[in-house]
Amino acid sequence: MALKVLKRTETGTRRVKKSRVLGQVPAILYGQGVNPTPLLVERTDLAKEHVALGRSVELDLDGQLIRAIVKDEQRNAITEEVLHLDFQALSAGATVTITVPIVLEGEPVGIKKGGILEFLTRELELELPAEKLIEEIRVNVSNMDVGDVVHVGDLNLPEEAKVSKDLEEVVVSVAAPEEEEVTEEETAAEGEPEVITKGKKEEEEEA
Repeated sequence: MALKVLKRTETGTRRVKKSRVLGQVPAILYGQGVNPTPLLVERTDLAKEHVALGRSVELDLDGQLIRAIVKDEQRNAITEEVLHLDFQALSAGATVTITVPIVLEGEPVGIKKGGILEFLTRELELELPAEKLIEEIRVNVSNMDVGDVVHVGDLNLPEEAKVSKDLEEVVVSVAAPEEEEVTEEETAAEGEPEVITKGKKEEEEEA
């Protein structure tokens, strides 16, 4: 689904602050063959479309669909709230670097055996032609048993994709359940024989 954006007709600090109060995020669109265009985006739409730095997004500007990537962002240092976004329009034939989220599907069979799902790599940086961009990488983990591992090199990626990470890096695994550790004190206590004090008690009673 395309992200709806509006042309920003008024600029200036006062207008920007007012837009943020109204739940809008100022942005700018630029790129080859595109005149720099000030924009406004609804903050709720950013969350709904999972817009983030390095991600690709399709913009709907007055009915015109424009493929772009989030080239830069400004956030509040305390609240992490997005304050401003830079969108770079992508032209056909261009090669871009984007960050793509990894999405898991299904529940591993190993979980039913007590295994622990470890999701270690949640996104991947890829270099791709603009016309071959992907929104996410889906990994079906349903058949993963205890001890199974999926590496970066196992992912289903476009042939043109260049990956920045080591292909042997672990994406997701199903680890064996952790065994409860027994301390040396507990081990020693289990091995000690029971001390019988009955004889001593009888001697005290006779005295």
